[in-house]
Amino acid sequence: PCFASLSIARMFRGFPSSFYEEYHKYRPKSEPQQEYEERATLYELFHHLNHTVLFGVSRRLVKILSIKAL
Repeated sequence: PCFASLSIARMFRGFPSSFYEEYHKYRPKSEPQQEYEERATLYELFHHLNHTVLFGVSRRLVKILSIKAL
């Protein structure tokens, strides 16, 4: 899925919403679409965990780990 390529961008505040709108015209959100944001957050979490292993704990990772939605 597109999560792998887009999640690292999300980690660094991503792109403008116009980018994602155009992107998804050519690469639609995967099914089930209502769970898209949750899956995108999980893929982003992977990159945060990877950066934690490489560079140490970040405040952003602590914030993400506290998200109750996951």
